[in-house]
Amino acid sequence: MRATLGVVVVMLGLVASVPAEAKKRPVCGDGSYVMEDAPLVPGDESLAHNGLVLRGGQLTAGGACPAVKAKLKGTKKGTRIAARWKSCTGVSGAVTFKGALPATCDTLTGHLKGRKAKLKREVDAAVTPAGAVTGIVRVTHTTEVPDALRADVLAQKAAIDATGRTVAADGATVSGPALGEGGWIVRVGDRATVTGADGFFTLTLDAAGPTEGELFRPGDSDAPVAAFWVVPHLAPAGGAPVPIDLEVRGHGACGMSEGFEPAGCAATALPVHHVHGGALLQPQVDPPSFHLGDLGTYPNGGQTLCRDQDGGLVPPGENPLTVLIAYAGSTCDLLSQSGCCGYELGTLTNLVKTVVGKVTGGFKPIPCIQNHRGRYCQEVLQGDVGAKVDAETINALPLLQKPQQLEKIVVPGQVVPVTVHNNACYGLTNVTKTVNDLGGTLAGTGLLAGPLGPGSQITHCNLAGTRCAYAADRALTWTAPPACPADATPDASDTYEFEADGHHVTVSFRMLCAPVTTTTTGTSGPTTTTISGRAVTLLFQTGTLAAGTQLCLSRITGGCVTPAHPPNCAYDHLHEHTGAGIGIDGDGPYPDPFDTMGVPCGYGEVVTIPGCGPDSLPACS
Repeated sequence: MRATLGVVVVMLGLVASVPAEAKKRPVCGDGSYVMEDAPLVPGDESLAHNGLVLRGGQLTAGGACPAVKAKLKGTKKGTRIAARWKSCTGVSGAVTFKGALPATCDTLTGHLKGRKAKLKREVDAAVTPAGAVTGIVRVTHTTEVPDALRADVLAQKAAIDATGRTVAADGATVSGPALGEGGWIVRVGDRATVTGADGFFTLTLDAAGPTEGELFRPGDSDAPVAAFWVVPHLAPAGGAPVPIDLEVRGHGACGMSEGFEPAGCAATALPVHHVHGGALLQPQVDPPSFHLGDLGTYPNGGQTLCRDQDGGLVPPGENPLTVLIAYAGSTCDLLSQSGCCGYELGTLTNLVKTVVGKVTGGFKPIPCIQNHRGRYCQEVLQGDVGAKVDAETINALPLLQKPQQLEKIVVPGQVVPVTVHNNACYGLTNVTKTVNDLGGTLAGTGLLAGPLGPGSQITHCNLAGTRCAYAADRALTWTAPPACPADATPDASDTYEFEADGHHVTVSFRMLCAPVTTTTTGTSGPTTTTISGRAVTLLFQTGTLAAGTQLCLSRITGGCVTPAHPPNCAYDHLHEHTGAGIGIDGDGPYPDPFDTMGVPCGYGEVVTIPGCGPDSLPACS
């Protein structure tokens, strides 16, 4: 018995000494993994065709094999994973997957098999980045040259190359450089954003998100025109993503002409896009293109042609070759190369394709006037987007020397007029609500649903029959909630970005929600919560505010509060403090009734009412 007990003790000792690493090991969590060779399942044309997604213990293979429970086992080297589908779209019979992830969980390797369908795929996939990610969209604009003109174009190669274009060695194409381009709408699953003026964009993605994204071209968000893979085209913020390189191709033997065909164009049956101003040797003369206003630039109107032959290279005569050469370096060409009107150039073909990803059909070329919504190319100013709130104006272009953001202090229920300005390339302003603490609403003329969400675009086109009458300024209103939200901080706000061509301005509405004051009635009575602050009951109409209006002091600048001083004034009241009158929401100044009419109580009685936030007006000295 003693011997038996000794054996038991020894065995218990062995169990107690099992190393910690022999215990149950952790497994990899949620993640999406992208295959370099797609589709994963033959015939799968979905946006998920290139990946495997592990979410909540379930595995999805491409868009063909839906989520099924996965067997996960932690090992010393990482995680083993196995899954079985009874059926997958387009595949006969069952499909199985067996694979492994390293301890870093950054790759997924294994085999996807379907015995009956004779499916056998080796999987070697990379994990998609999660959290804040960045990418860049670059575009090359290329003009195809007909066979009959290539020798002549090669003879002019040096002059054309000097304009920043590149003539192919065989003369078949004339291309601009690959440049980051603003205004492209990028969507990955339910997340969307717009590329900045340099082509870069930032998104926040979940760990088990989509493996492929979509692109909408600037100014035309009806349908995506290209797709890209999250790996390798997105990188963690601060990293170096592989550019999403697009090419816009056009058949440009006749330049960008519309309604005019130089000799030889009819023979080659090439449609044309722009109206020429006469012989190439004559300068293109038109009224000034745009004028400067309060918010930015405005098209002058009265234009009669697009400037597509003012680039300086003007060979004698007018034929397909001279028109093509004269186009290089012209106003239209420069705007096209900068991403402002490159989608007009395609006269026979207009393709968009990515280095890695799936082509979704491209888009058709758009005539100049339609592309710019009623304006000629020289009437637009790339990135000209602005806003006006009360008397304060902002604009995204540094050359206009205006601020690019503003903040408006508001009170519950206030309706604020907002003017959104756009004389940018495509006549569309993208709207993104970046902060939604208050839950206020933006409404008004031209506000449409778009890829960024409901009410996410403003069109600046008023249709007159089939033509567009351009409306550079759109009148909107922002309406504050009737009360501060229950969980609002003292500086809660709603913030909007208004964007065009990758440039943007920011407008914030901040509500001064006072700290919550709680009053308890008795030991077991009801508890009430109120938010209140000081306001003045106006004795006379002040600006647009009628007599009797209770105006929160937080909206006032240049004022001070005087205590009651009977018999002249029996209550606390508001006077001006600086000698120049008070300002209300940035407007004014409005003179003190004491200075203009000798009224001893100034602007009116100061009271405390619900809904007003704290103010900083001092006591009058």
